[in-house]
Amino acid sequence: MHIYMKKYLLSLAIFVSACQSSPQNAGKQVYWDFPSFFLQQADALQVEKPRWEKSVWVEQQREVKEVKNVDWEKELALFLEIDLNKTAYLGQVSVNTTDSLTHYQVTEPELPIREVKIRWATPQQTPARIDMHWHSENKLYQTDKKLIAFFKEGKLDSYQIQTFQKITGLSPDKVRLEAKRKGS
Repeated sequence: MHIYMKKYLLSLAIFVSACQSSPQNAGKQVYWDFPSFFLQQADALQVEKPRWEKSVWVEQQREVKEVKNVDWEKELALFLEIDLNKTAYLGQVSVNTTDSLTHYQVTEPELPIREVKIRWATPQQTPARIDMHWHSENKLYQTDKKLIAFFKEGKLDSYQIQTFQKITGLSPDKVRLEAKRKGS
C-alpha cells in the first residue's frame, strides 16, 4: 500500500505541475516589465498615502474630488494590464529605442495593446512618461483606451485615462479621468 501511495502522490504532483500555466514566457522578460513597475508604484503610494486631485468627465459632466486613502492596485489596474511579455505578444512587437524613447508597436492587429511609449527622464533608467493605446473590437462593440502616466523623480506624479466604448445600437460612451498628486 505504501508504494501505491507514493505513486499516487507522484502522479498527482506531476498532474498539478503540468496543469499550471503561466501567461509569461517562463519568467523571461523580453520587453520592459510594465506590471512589476506599476505594482512597485502602487506599493509605494500605498505606504506614502499622498493626497490626489481627481477629475472625471463622463460625456460633458465633470466631477472633481480630492482623495487620500486609495487602493492603488485597483486604481492602477489598467496600467497593470500592460504586459507585452505575455506569450501572445512575443514576436508580435517591434521595438524602436533611443536614449530618450522606447516605442513598442504591436504588429498583430488582433491583440488589444496597440502601442506603448516610454519617454525616459534619464537614458533608459527612469521613465518620465508612459503612454499606452489599447483597442479591441468585434461585431458588437469597439473599445479604445489611452493611458498616460507622468513621473517625477521616479514617482507617479499624475495620470490620465481616456476610454471610448461603442456598443452596436447604443450611443458611444466616453470617460476621461485625470489625477494629479497634490503639492507637486
